[in-house]
This record gives sequence, structure tokens and C-alpha cells, in this order.
Amino acid sequence: MWDTRIFFNKIFWMGHGSVFSILLMLFACQKDVELNLPNDTKITVTAEMQADQQPKLYLSTTGNVGLKTLPQPITGNAVVTLSEDGSNKKFQYRSLGDGYWLVDGMLPLAGTTYSLTVTTDQKELRASTTVPPSFNAEIKNTLSAGENIFKLYLSSLGKSDQSVIIRLQARSKLPQQPVNNGWQDEKIRCNDALTDNVRYNELSSPGLKLFLPAMPVSTIDFSPEYPDGRKEYRLLIKAVTPVYYKYSYTYECMKGGGSIIPLQSNIENGLGIFGGVVEKTIYL
Repeated sequence: MWDTRIFFNKIFWMGHGSVFSILLMLFACQKDVELNLPNDTKITVTAEMQADQQPKLYLSTTGNVGLKTLPQPITGNAVVTLSEDGSNKKFQYRSLGDGYWLVDGMLPLAGTTYSLTVTTDQKELRASTTVPPSFNAEIKNTLSAGENIFKLYLSSLGKSDQSVIIRLQARSKLPQQPVNNGWQDEKIRCNDALTDNVRYNELSSPGLKLFLPAMPVSTIDFSPEYPDGRKEYRLLIKAVTPVYYKYSYTYECMKGGGSIIPLQSNIENGLGIFGGVVEKTIYL
């Protein structure tokens, strides 16, 4: 589920004695991203509660300029608990090593609220999120000026504050079985002002993700940047909570160097994100 973990490890001074951390390392795509960070050691949580998927998270400490310490994954000396609101159900995460934690024998339910508690010898972190309700998605293919245009229809997204993040992937039609079955992110072309990509013009275009803000019913047109008949395509559609949407949008802006806004966080006494997700995959 998560292909990104967060390391806070380079500190420098910027006027009036303020300390900022500026390096966010993505182990998947190996890019550096700027991020503001205060001058103390904090615990960082990167967690996604996805309907019908085992809960996983990444847990680490940030670096500390005063103590001259580097960020470290938390693999033990912590108790990580997941609670289902409205019931007495509680689940324990177990450490997989290198900062990764997993809950066994539990699948989150759409429309349900969960609370996360991380207890270490330093402090206690808390967060909560609601897994969004399910939604309907349909894609139709049309021909415009000799080019294939895909039209995505979204409906029944539940609450009025429901938002959507869209990714396009492709793989060769040739018989082969590389890593991840060959699926790779593809740049997606979209000129629809309903997306925040076009509305704010802060993200590179075409880009790897489309951000569609809250609305009950939506229809947008899109196409691969470079359509290739030798490839097959699929669309990954995530309905997400508002704070996770803001976190992801800011994150993409920072990767492209277009934002200095700190990443959103809903972790009490810490940093990071605990976000609810419902995902659907449609093959084009």
C-alpha cells in the first residue's frame, strides 16, 4: 500500500535562529523534497487505512540538530494500537522490522472510524480517521480529433467533503512477468478545470496524479500523455479523507518544487498522516 516513507535528516539555520528540516527522502522514487521541521526530535507516522486491506504503517523518529542525531526507524520499544470507534474492538500492530508495522487478521470497513495510538518511552501519539464510503466509477472511451479520450464518471461519493486522487498505470502487452507484474505509473493528460491540477496550476502537467476536490457527482476527461497500442492501461481511483487529500496534494507540489507549505498532519504530539482510503481499479 505505502510506497513512501519519510526521513527527516538534514538541518540548517534560516534567520532569527529558526531551524528547518529540508530533506524528505522517498525510498521508492529517490527524490528529495523540502519540508519545514522544528528543532526537536519527533515521532513520524505514515499510515493509510484502506478498506479491505490489512492496516500497515511506517514509524520513525526525526533527526535532532542539537543532539546531532539522524532519523531512525522504530522497530521496537513501542506499542501501536488500533481501535474501532463505536465498539470494543482493539487490534495490535506487530513490528515487521525497519520501521514497518502490520495488523494481522483485520480488514478496515468502509464508512467506519478508527483511532490510532502509538505509545513509546518518549510520548503518546494519537490520531483518528474515517474510511470513506464506497463509490461508483465508470469509464467510457470516445474518439475526438482522431485521439482516444476517456471519460470518467464518479458518483455516490457519500459526504460532500469527499475527495478523489487518480493515478494511471500501464504495462506491456508482451508476455512477461517483471516486478509488480510490470505496472508502472504513467503521466496523465487532463485539461478539466474540475481538477485542482488545472484550477491552481501548481502541479506539472501532464502529471502522475489528478486531484479532484469534493463534489457528489463528477465527470472528467483524460488520456495517457503518450498513448501506446502495445500497452494496457488501468486507472487507480482513491476516495480519501480531506486531510489526506491536502497532505497528498501538498506532497506532490513539494516534489515538483512548487510549494514551501508544510505537509498537513493529523498526528497529535507527532508528525505525519493517518488517512482513510477506499480504492477502486478500472482496466481501460
